[in-house]
Amino acid sequence: MSFECGDASADRGQAFTLESVLAALVVVAGLVFALQAVTVTPSTTGSTAQPVDHARLDSVLSESAENGALRRAVLAWDGGFAGAAGEDYFVGTFPSNEFGRALDQAVGPTVVVNVVVHYPAGSGTTERQRMVYNGVPGDNAVRSEAVVTVFDEDHRYDATGNRKSETLESEGLYPGISQRSGSDVYALLRVEVVAWRT
Repeated sequence: MSFECGDASADRGQAFTLESVLAALVVVAGLVFALQAVTVTPSTTGSTAQPVDHARLDSVLSESAENGALRRAVLAWDGGFAGAAGEDYFVGTFPSNEFGRALDQAVGPTVVVNVVVHYPAGSGTTERQRMVYNGVPGDNAVRSEAVVTVFDEDHRYDATGNRKSETLESEGLYPGISQRSGSDVYALLRVEVVAWRT
């Protein structure tokens, strides 16, 4: 009698063990299915990255406009932005002037930046001149803008922000720029900074 009871207990124990193994297999299969259904790799455009601090970008641009660093940066032109190697704009680096250093310190190594100067051209059109170019912005890009008024008597600047002898009236600025007539204002320039995380 006790022997038969032992067999029933053993059968019941084996059934519980088999049930536990099957339950574990169901849980593992569910996890495998869930991991296959969800893509966990980062997007190549950076859409899953944390956004750039827009307020900090605005602050750098407005401070640079107020202290004259932005004006000196847009006037550092001599057929291309002074100090740009091989192009008329900077690729993979910032200008070595005050504006470039301020941007570099503000964004950090994981943020990519484009800087574009929009200027008036003939027939009321607007042209663009890249100052810094690092590719097509990602989905999470933020933009900040500032307007710089430049005058006929404004001087050009070199790569590090030192004033040169040439004035805009004598030497001009950007290809095809349309000067304002009837005043000492040479042109209104809109500087756009686009930043995104890699």
